[in-house]
Amino acid sequence: IYNRRKARHTLRLCYLTQTHFLPHFNPLLPPLLPNTPQLRKMADDNADAEPVVLKKADLGTRSHRCNARPINPFEAAETPNQEILAEVFESSGWKRDASHKCANQDKIMASLTELGPESPYVTACDEATGITGIHAAAVNGYTDLLKAFMELGQVDPLVKCTGLSTKVSWVKRQCGAGVDCLWLARRRGHKAIVDHLLAMPVVQVEIERFEVALVAKHAELNAAELQRQAEAEAARLKAEEEERQRQEEERKRKEFEKAQRKFRDEIIKYDGKIRLYKKEVEKKDFIVHATGVDAALVLIESCQKAHATQVKEQKIYLNKAKPLELEDAMKKSDDTLKGIGETLEHFTLLWQLHKDVDAYIVQAAGTLWAELKPETMEEEASALVKKTKKLPKAIKESDAYIGLDKIAKDFSKVCPLVSSLCTPSMRERHWQEIMDGCGTKFILPDKNPSMTLQTMLDLDLGSSKNSNLVEEVCDKATKEAKQEVQLKTLNDTWTKVELTSTMYGNTDVPLIKMKEDDFEVLEADLLILQGMVASRYDFWKEQSSKWQKELVTLSDVLQTLSELQRMWSYLEPLFIQSDEVKKELPETAVKFAEVDKKVRSTLKQMWADKNAQIAANKEGLLKNLESMLHEQELCKKALSDFIDGKRRLFPRFYFVSEADLLDILSNASNPTIIMKHVDKIMLQTKTLSIDAPPAGTRPTASSWISGVGVENVNFEPPIKLEGKVENYLQLALDGQKSSLAKCLARSYKRYSATTKRTEWLMSGEDGARDDPVMISLLAGTMYYVLETEAAQKEILAGGDPTPMEKHSENVKNQLKDLIVVTSGKLNKSDRTRVMVMITMDAHSRDIVEKLIFEKALANDDFQWQSQLKQRYEEDPIENGKGRGNAFILNASFYYDFEYLGNGGRLVVTPLTDRIYVTATQALHLSMGCAPAGPAGTGKTETTKDLARALAIPCYVFNCSDQMNFQSMADIFRGLAQTGAWGCFDEFN
Repeated sequence: IYNRRKARHTLRLCYLTQTHFLPHFNPLLPPLLPNTPQLRKMADDNADAEPVVLKKADLGTRSHRCNARPINPFEAAETPNQEILAEVFESSGWKRDASHKCANQDKIMASLTELGPESPYVTACDEATGITGIHAAAVNGYTDLLKAFMELGQVDPLVKCTGLSTKVSWVKRQCGAGVDCLWLARRRGHKAIVDHLLAMPVVQVEIERFEVALVAKHAELNAAELQRQAEAEAARLKAEEEERQRQEEERKRKEFEKAQRKFRDEIIKYDGKIRLYKKEVEKKDFIVHATGVDAALVLIESCQKAHATQVKEQKIYLNKAKPLELEDAMKKSDDTLKGIGETLEHFTLLWQLHKDVDAYIVQAAGTLWAELKPETMEEEASALVKKTKKLPKAIKESDAYIGLDKIAKDFSKVCPLVSSLCTPSMRERHWQEIMDGCGTKFILPDKNPSMTLQTMLDLDLGSSKNSNLVEEVCDKATKEAKQEVQLKTLNDTWTKVELTSTMYGNTDVPLIKMKEDDFEVLEADLLILQGMVASRYDFWKEQSSKWQKELVTLSDVLQTLSELQRMWSYLEPLFIQSDEVKKELPETAVKFAEVDKKVRSTLKQMWADKNAQIAANKEGLLKNLESMLHEQELCKKALSDFIDGKRRLFPRFYFVSEADLLDILSNASNPTIIMKHVDKIMLQTKTLSIDAPPAGTRPTASSWISGVGVENVNFEPPIKLEGKVENYLQLALDGQKSSLAKCLARSYKRYSATTKRTEWLMSGEDGARDDPVMISLLAGTMYYVLETEAAQKEILAGGDPTPMEKHSENVKNQLKDLIVVTSGKLNKSDRTRVMVMITMDAHSRDIVEKLIFEKALANDDFQWQSQLKQRYEEDPIENGKGRGNAFILNASFYYDFEYLGNGGRLVVTPLTDRIYVTATQALHLSMGCAPAGPAGTGKTETTKDLARALAIPCYVFNCSDQMNFQSMADIFRGLAQTGAWGCFDEFN
């Protein structure tokens, strides 16, 4: 609350009521307050906050004894209407007892006189508060101006301030109009205006109407007060009645509690009585097993009668407890009685079951041994044990239950022993062992038909000693019977198993073996016999050991025989049928001939016996087989040494499998048969063309046929296939290289003499061109290198790059000429010839264009030096032969003239060039090269293509875990002695 001294108006701000200023009324607040900076700042700070709450405010219009000081709430006007109203509020001065006058009264009067109701001073109205010009005159006490508004402006003196009327309670109003001129004048103490307004008829009518409404309102309030008083009286009477009822209920409650306390004392005494009764029942003899079935059942019956009396007495107490709501207090005795009743019922069940068990055991003991059904008896005994276990848990610790459980379990344990004794496997020796162990004598069941189960029960089978003895003997009888059956089965099986055979070649020598099914039976029977021999029951051990020895011998003989026959079949064609081997290894051949006789004789003799068991178990057979196998291994070692010697003489035999090599050696004197193995020795050669020789002479090879594509090349001169096989194969290989070198010399000379390159390439007849494809490709590459370096020399001499550009045009023209040739009719061989030349020329064109583009026109520029360049030179040893040299950077290689066939060549890419540089540098440094990269990117093919570019044989080996140190050693021996390349694919 803010109060200012010597001020006659007060503004109260309160945050506790439901009446709010509108937010847009806040700008009017500061002018209505005393003009202090603090309150103006407070108003400005709260301009956008929650609306200010007004409970009792008069906006400077609080009742005064005299004229209040004039105010101007619109001094800081923000709208046109507020500016007009500010002119009306503006005062010319103030005196306590004098009438007030507006500073702009003349101007306003003139406007009212001229415009009347249309004057802006009449129509102006503040939107927030609803204040108009007449209200301003009433607030500041402008009597004359007020009259002028009513007379000239025709303003209703009862017009309300719409925005302020809602903030004033109706009981504070002077009439029903609310905040109007009369209300404002009275609050501001302007008596002259109040008197003038009260004298007006319209005001008097409104006051009378308001007084009537006020009387009605007071009547309404009086009626509400009377209603409130009546309701208060009714509430008082109701409270008195409720208090009376509460006191009555309290009296009844105390009487009820007294009766409960009395009956509780009785219940305590009754509970003690029930506890004593329970102890008496628990001491009865029916819980003791020694009491016996009949005595126990009689005792239980008497206890049940006494218990019925206790139950009736307990019901009487329960009937008394229900009205007193003490059923819970009786619960303890009720539970105790129920427990005693259940105990009596449980023991009744126990002794009834005991009676059934005793009756069943007596009945079973009298059964004849021959009529016993052990399985049925065992099931019924198990059923009795299950019934015993299903008895209530509460009595399982009693002596009666323990005794019953022991009887049932003991009989149940005896039943499996009886079942075992009834088995047919029990022999007289087993019964005798039981009698000796138990220290008793009885007539055996098969000799005493009247023998009952009681005889066995008298052996005290329930004792651990006797039960263990019977179990041991019965198990022994069962196992020995099983062994007896197995021995009979073995005898039946192996008397029928016979050997099978296939005749070796066109001879009468059988290669003996046994069926797979019989082998599986043999392995299974050996496992069975192993268990029988190791068994602790030794009745059948002698026979089992005999069978085991015979079948083990059979297994060893078959295994040794299989290895002997395999090696004999491998060596027999070489030492018996091959004159070459006999000539090279005469002593070994004689030894093998002796072994051969023994093997044939042994195999025929075994086949004559037929039966596998009989044939394999002849005395000394296994030792003889092992001796023959050892002698064969010595012959094989001599043969292996012989083969290694042949490989050292002709290293390419290292790349031929042992089986193929033996075939070659065994047919060395017949070159025609050997031709099927030529492609394994000369990689791209399919076979040699052999002329039919005159009688008594060896054949001659006149040409060879390509294994890749279609091509036939003549030997110069033809090769005579005479002497040892390794000699004439080496002559054929050398003849190939010599013939190709001569072709190179002729082709190189013919190239320069031919005006058109395509004529040189296609010289000769269809199917018989002058040059093999590999020689044409080599000569063309040599001349490309020669022409390129000639252009480089001209550039070096004159400094003009034109020669290289001319050379580039020449290369392109040569390529176009080849393309024209492909459009003609060509056979398969010629089309391949042209296509490989196009592949190489396309690479040559790209290289020349690259040299021009990068201005690498000198011979020693890296771009040119990094290319694989072939250069020609005459063979210094033999006239008429050419020789090729390959250069790349500082590495150089001789062209090896390995025949390449008529196959395609890989397109040479920049990556190929880089691999060529890397691989050749590695070779130059006497190192290996291991290209790495994803699968299918051309590592192996690029390596093979580089080998083709140098005419070097390249063997590709697909590595696997099957390779061992010996196979790797043979490969490296062959590579080192032949000068070939080895490409080990998937080496990692």
